[in-house]
Amino acid sequence: MVFVLLAYGGWSDAATLSAEMRDERRGIVLALVGGMSIVGALYLAVNWGYVRVLGLDGLANTNAPAADLMRLAFGRPGEILIVSTVATAAVSIMNALLIVGARTTFAAAQDLSGLADLDHWDELRGTPARAMLAMGGVSILLIGFGSLTRGGFSTMVDYLAPVYWFFLSLSALAVIVLRVRSPDAPRPFRVPGYPVTPILFFLSCLYTLYASLAYVKIGALVGVAVLAVGGIFLLFQRS
Repeated sequence: MVFVLLAYGGWSDAATLSAEMRDERRGIVLALVGGMSIVGALYLAVNWGYVRVLGLDGLANTNAPAADLMRLAFGRPGEILIVSTVATAAVSIMNALLIVGARTTFAAAQDLSGLADLDHWDELRGTPARAMLAMGGVSILLIGFGSLTRGGFSTMVDYLAPVYWFFLSLSALAVIVLRVRSPDAPRPFRVPGYPVTPILFFLSCLYTLYASLAYVKIGALVGVAVLAVGGIFLLFQRS
């Protein structure tokens, strides 16, 4: 399930761009609800096609289900087409993650003096240029780390999963904490079903965090170690 949930992940990243939306309330609802609905429907449709054409055994024994499916349906041209499409999609998600990740780093740098060099905003390009360069550098290191292991891509997922679900659980708690500490703060978008919704989401994140750690490999250990170093750095900054 760790890998399955990764495929559906990324929907939350749209929230990091809410400050740059013209209509925050309408924009964030369309981005999150609309994005999740469309992507979820597409994923389910694609997986239904895999099972329908390849069968469960064929799907379990292939390393490239999309290519196999298109080759069976449309021959070699279909296989080339889907491989090209997947490569293009990979580049687009790299671009999207770089954009949202850099803005998260930029926001953190505004609160932490140790990251002061990363809170620079390039007025000409309208981007947090230094934070984007930092994100690119860390990404290259992660790719290099994955390339040195036997698991490759799965090792990078192992690295990401515990940290990803840990911070998602904190975001759910933050909704409750901020409601208590700042009840009168302006909120363009209020969480439906509060406080039940964030509590259920928090518990779900905790369970997935446990599952990602129970499935521990070297990547998860490295991810937790990096998170621990970051925690020590944060405590040092605030002491």
